[in-house]
Amino acid sequence: MSVYIIADIKVKDQNAYDELQKLVPPIMKKYGARYLVHGGEIIEGEEEWGLSRIHLIEFPSEAKAREYFASDDWAPAGALRRIATETRSFMVEGV
Repeated sequence: MSVYIIADIKVKDQNAYDELQKLVPPIMKKYGARYLVHGGEIIEGEEEWGLSRIHLIEFPSEAKAREYFASDDWAPAGALRRIATETRSFMVEGV
């Protein structure tokens, strides 16, 4: 079953974020992940959430998502992400 990572990203360091954006797509591809939403305009609903930049990433399974984030492939990108952004995220199963 597919799972989705939903992340709200606040960019702290634009140069580091630009570098991060170069690293991530090939890693995602290797683990079967793809962006469904990648920073488009946020249109608030009835309640304001105070969101910055939304990424919605689909993984083929929870196991693949966990493998991705635990991988040596992701480690340098994860370290750069912590420099470049403040990120809040969660994973949800698809239906």
